Amino acid sequence: MASIPVVRFSPPYGPAPRLSPLVEVSVELDGQRMVEVRAAARASGRLMLSPEALAIARFFDGGRDLRAVQRAIHEKYGQILYVERIHELARALHQAGLFEADQTPNRLEAPTVPDLRALVPRFRRLAHAGRAYPANADALRELLRSYFSAAPSPGETVPSPVAGLVAPHVDLFRGGATHARAYQALRATTADIFVILGTTHASLPHLYTATRALYDTPFGPLPTDERALAALAEAYGPELFAHEPAHEAEPSIELSALMLRYLFPDRPITILPVLCGSLYPCAARGERPDEQPEVARMLAGLEIALGGRDAVVIAAADLSHVGELYGDDHAPSAAELAALAEADRQSLSRVEALDPEGFFDHVGPDADTRRIAALTPIYTMLRAVKGTRARLIDYARWVGEETGSAITFAAAAVEA
Repeated sequence: MASIPVVRFSPPYGPAPRLSPLVEVSVELDGQRMVEVRAAARASGRLMLSPEALAIARFFDGGRDLRAVQRAIHEKYGQILYVERIHELARALHQAGLFEADQTPNRLEAPTVPDLRALVPRFRRLAHAGRAYPANADALRELLRSYFSAAPSPGETVPSPVAGLVAPHVDLFRGGATHARAYQALRATTADIFVILGTTHASLPHLYTATRALYDTPFGPLPTDERALAALAEAYGPELFAHEPAHEAEPSIELSALMLRYLFPDRPITILPVLCGSLYPCAARGERPDEQPEVARMLAGLEIALGGRDAVVIAAADLSHVGELYGDDHAPSAAELAALAEADRQSLSRVEALDPEGFFDHVGPDADTRRIAALTPIYTMLRAVKGTRARLIDYARWVGEETGSAITFAAAAVEA
């Protein structure tokens, strides 16, 4: 564990405080869910906490000092929280008289502490468990084991270290085999940070949107790399977080996070989660991606954030979306599906050629036909990594007879 500053005083709440049984009332404050707490069995003040801060408060069980609470947080959430920040929470709880040893609250009405909402990492909750993959961790692990056991070994497909990856974001029930073929290429990686460029299906005013939250998975949370995120935000600007709630519903990064946590259950890895909007409007205006200020700022920010680090950049996005579900007036015929596959492979050949501009030129005109969700994530990944060559690992599709629609997706790796 990294060296952590030490609190050099005797805390007023004692060495190992125990949280009193609480009465909890969920409220909304400034558009965020908060919990107002007070002692259940005696007089106390009231304190407004975020759900995450309340989860940390429960570690005060009378048997842990601040260091032990810090270790427990790290073991459960994979996040190192400075002891000073744990003390801030304990002090607020003490001021409100919420520890069992507190005789009289120092303040009958303890105020909301503004920085408590930022005291502990927020968690991006599981939004697609039970729909995109089994919600039960054991069932999910067994499903993934079956997919990975059928996937070629990394050496068979990608003999060199991987710098960039194209992976699907379709659910595991329809695209699990391709997910496994993509992430199998990372088995031997030594990377400790993974940039995940996901797809947003919302129409947002900014091209890229990051989050400070830790992505939860059925196998445990995956920490966001705070240092890299800070560097990226400094280069990109405050717009990077302007629409952070968009992460709540999107599946692409959630699926990538669970795949990484499955692959590396014990390794101390971090992620840099960024949702990508669409470059199709850029193509419609006849402009180039490298003329877009947001693209330039994102690429510059990633270069600074990842400078000197062992990193992999993942483009988590599907390819074509056709048929009645996506606005076409008929289900795709066998001939149309064959033509679609040929067009997709032509696009993917630009990925294999490490040609981001060629990929943009080939996909850009197809906004109303193929509707490729991967345009921005793949373009950005190809620009961000310094690869020597790329390999297409898998190409597949799902056809829904009942919806008259089809989705295509692929796995590809860029070698360092």
